[in-house]
Amino acid sequence: MAKYLETLLRYRLRFIVLLLVAPLTIGTSTALLLRTYEAKAGLWIDSPSYLGQTVAPAEWSPRLEPAANATATLAQLLTTHDFSGAVADKMHHSGLLSDPNERDALVTSLGSGVRVRARGSHLVEVSYSTSRPESAVGVVRAVVALYLDHETTAQQAQLDVSTTFLTTRVTLGESASAGSQQALNVYLAAHPGLRAPAAGTSSGIAELDRLAQQLDQNEAELTQLRAELAQARFLGEAARRVVETNTKLVDEPRITGSGPLGDGNSLLAAAVLALVCWVGSGLYLLVLVWADQTARDPKDLERRLGVPVLTTIPLIGIQERF
Repeated sequence: MAKYLETLLRYRLRFIVLLLVAPLTIGTSTALLLRTYEAKAGLWIDSPSYLGQTVAPAEWSPRLEPAANATATLAQLLTTHDFSGAVADKMHHSGLLSDPNERDALVTSLGSGVRVRARGSHLVEVSYSTSRPESAVGVVRAVVALYLDHETTAQQAQLDVSTTFLTTRVTLGESASAGSQQALNVYLAAHPGLRAPAAGTSSGIAELDRLAQQLDQNEAELTQLRAELAQARFLGEAARRVVETNTKLVDEPRITGSGPLGDGNSLLAAAVLALVCWVGSGLYLLVLVWADQTARDPKDLERRLGVPVLTTIPLIGIQERF
């Protein structure tokens, strides 16, 4: 230990630079030059309901809470190139992004840069950090806006698919019912003395009963299909209305820290570099001690040379020499 202290004192100027000046200079420069600004926004997601009925929007799982559903959807969107590109395009149109290289960098970094967290059962927090505060706010605002557009578009697409399918079936049902009615009318026209039996009754004439039953069956199926179509349209419109109203921006995008160090994230990099300087100083001290072969006491000389030390000559000062 004494040898380490002696080496420190001998090269004290070097170690003052390595242990104090360098970490302070590098850490301060890093904290100021690499400072970032974090923007946050809060979304409130209500439980989906409409006119007393539970209506689940597209891509929602009934087993998850509203905030968890929204978080899962938005996190997946951020991993897609199309969504990231749409965010970059929105930034470009707002005048916050003009350099093509900046656009490519933004598209690449959004997946890991934008953080989406559920803060409870209904609150979702969206945040993003960058070196420019206006860009951080712009990214968060664009992400929130495009997420709402995606939800509306997805719900409309689901409504279109379900209603188109049922509309086609209704059209086919109407055609089948009209064909059955025409076949019954042709038979009755060929037999003027006969009348179609009432629903659920039999005339005793096999062909007439078959045509009447076929018409009743087609009419019942058509009524059922029309009811399903009406229900699908109601639920689809209700879900679309839910998507439009159940998500509210309760906290506008804002900068959380605007001091000299921004949001403070650069302090971590500064601390790491300061630690590197201190570790490097420790290694440098070890090298100096290892390379120093100076003998500092008689026992050290006896151990190295294998001969006894008979006497020692003290260090004589300049004044004592004359």
